[in-house]
This record gives sequence, structure tokens and C-alpha cells, in this order.
Amino acid sequence: MILKTQSGSHFWIVAVLAMALVLLTSVAACGSDPTATPAPTATAVPPAATPTPVPPGVTPPPATATPRPAAKPAANPTATPVPVTFEGRTVRLVIPFNPGGGSDVYGRLVARNLGKFLPGNPRIAAANMPGAGGVVAANYIGNVAKNDGLTLGQLPGGVALNQLQQDEGVSFNVADFNWLVNANTPTNMMVVRADRYDSFEAIRNSSSPVKFATETPTFSAALLLTHIKRTLDIPMNVISGYSGFANWTQAVERGEVDGTTGFYDNFLNLKGDHFKSGDWIFVLQTGIQKDARIPEVPWIYDLITEDADVQILNLLAVPSALTRLFTLPPGTPANIVAAYKESFETMLVDPGFLADATKIGVTANWLDGDAVATKLQEIIDTPDDVVARLKDLSKP
Repeated sequence: MILKTQSGSHFWIVAVLAMALVLLTSVAACGSDPTATPAPTATAVPPAATPTPVPPGVTPPPATATPRPAAKPAANPTATPVPVTFEGRTVRLVIPFNPGGGSDVYGRLVARNLGKFLPGNPRIAAANMPGAGGVVAANYIGNVAKNDGLTLGQLPGGVALNQLQQDEGVSFNVADFNWLVNANTPTNMMVVRADRYDSFEAIRNSSSPVKFATETPTFSAALLLTHIKRTLDIPMNVISGYSGFANWTQAVERGEVDGTTGFYDNFLNLKGDHFKSGDWIFVLQTGIQKDARIPEVPWIYDLITEDADVQILNLLAVPSALTRLFTLPPGTPANIVAAYKESFETMLVDPGFLADATKIGVTANWLDGDAVATKLQEIIDTPDDVVARLKDLSKP
């Protein structure tokens, strides 16, 4: 009967068919498997999000998941480091002693050359910061300088002894520094005026105290002189208060003292005329290795042989060998430290740098930063009984 209705009845036929289709769809949905993969149009999406089609076979995320805007990738410690560049910048190189001494000469050698090897080729400006045998500079690098790679420190190995003895004013920890390289291992020497003594034996047999100029009572050179004095029973006055090699040698020139200590190359490069004229002479090698260039000069390790005394001697000689240390402040990012290490190691074998060094009489027998850190830590780990003996050397 419905099929024979007038055209107005067609509406009801369509309506009935639509309702039947809805009922069939609802029944099918109620009996379906919940783990079945839904059709792409059935993906639940939060109201504010744009629907995202789900590929076949992939379970969609829960409807409660809140989409987040795209973010920059998180830092990955194993990822390639961000390239370092110092283009257009100036790096400040802190030198721990006065102008005119060996540290100053070597520091300025580095300042002239290192910028050619650092990324971006920055200008490097040397700045002297003397005081307390390197403690003032070490405190600055360790506590004040920014760790952005724009401050480079040059320090003497003796700062490890300053920390070990807990010297007044020390506020740094050598383990916190980023040691880059020891750029030079010089031969330490004892020098005297030839018009007063002509050999080390003459010093040992002197009827009056022999006067030596040095830095502070706790400076490694001062402690070494005192150790030699006591161990070999030499009449000697170790006179502190002279800041840096230039002032030590000027005291000898003025006749205020009989001698001083320092590095073989420094003496020849900066005071060579005194040796050529015979006014000054080398009387004792005090380094950890005997220098084959001067075999006629006696070596301290041939004179001090008792184990306990040699232990102290080693403790004092090692910092003297680690005297051209370069470091970056604590907390400097690893990629900047790596850039500096690579630049130093490249520079120290570069023909141009070596020619410049030879021109001013400087050698470049270097030790890498990791080895430096190990040797300095060995000093810090010195047993307490040895430290007590060391501290006793700085007492009058």
C-alpha cells in the first residue's frame, strides 16, 4: 500500500529506511571487538585538535592525551657538540707574575700565537696579575672569571702546594680547574754571583750564611731552598718578599743577595750577559731530571738520597716542572674546553710557533691536560705525615 501512495509519501519511505540503517549500525557496533582497529574517522580527538588519521594496524592514542606544540629537541649528551667560535672576540690571558719574568715571556708567546688556532681567530690580550706566588691569579680564575671561554689562565704548579698546605688566602680547588696543557718543562737551577762563590761546594763550606732571594715563604722555590739548607746542613738565609723572577735577579744584580733560583732557559734568555761575562754561575740543578746540556753542574738528587728526604724533594720538584700550566675557569662548557685543548696541541707543534719560541730561547716540551690533572691530584693526595714535614719547611 505504501508504494502506491502519492508523491508526498516518498518522504516517509526515505525516513523509514534511514531509521532502519541507524538501528542496524548501532547493533553492529555493540557486538564488535574492542581491540579491532577502528576506521580512520573513528579516532577520538580532543575538541580543539585537528583530527589525525591513524594508519591501519596502529592503535590510536587515548582520547585523554593532550597534544603539545612542537618543541626543540632536548639536549643530548651524545649529540655532536655545538661548534665553538670566538670570531670578533677578545680572550684575556691572565699571567700570574710581573712583566719581564719567564712566565710573562712564555705567556706573551702564547698570546701572540694561540688566536691563530682557536675557532674564529680571536685576539688574545695578556694581563699580569701577580701576587703570592700565583695564588692571586688562581683565586681569580677559580672564583671570579666567567666560564665563557673568554678568560684563559696561566698558573704555576706550586698552587697545588699552596692548597695542600692550606695556605692563607687560598680559595680555589685545583681539581675544579679545566687543565689544558703544561706547555713547558724547564730545568730548575740555583745561581750565585761568581765574585762570592765559585761552586756549590764553596756554598756548603761557607763560614757565613749564603743569601738567596725568592717569593713567599710557602712558594715552592722557597720551600726547596729550605729543604736543601736543612738536609745538607748548609748555612743559608732564604729571603722572601721578592715578587717574580725579574725582582729576584735584580736583587742579585744589586748585591742584596748572593743568588737565587729559576729556570735555566730564563736565565740564559733574560740574563745571559751575566753568564757570558762570568759574573754569574750555575751551581746546582734542582729539577726532577738532570739536564744533559750542563753535565758539569751537580744534580740535587745525587746529593739528597734518604727516602724520606727524597719524598719531600719530589713533592717540591714536580710543581717546578709543571710551571707553564694553562687552564680555563671551573664550569667552562666541555665543547669550549675541547676547542682550547685541540688548539693548544696544534699550536705547540706548529712550525711558526716553534720558530717564534726558538727566537726568544723558549722550548716547547709539553704535557697534555689530563696528565697535568693527574700529577696535581697526586700532590693533593700527599699523606698527612709528609704534609706536616712540608709545612715545617715554611717555619722560621
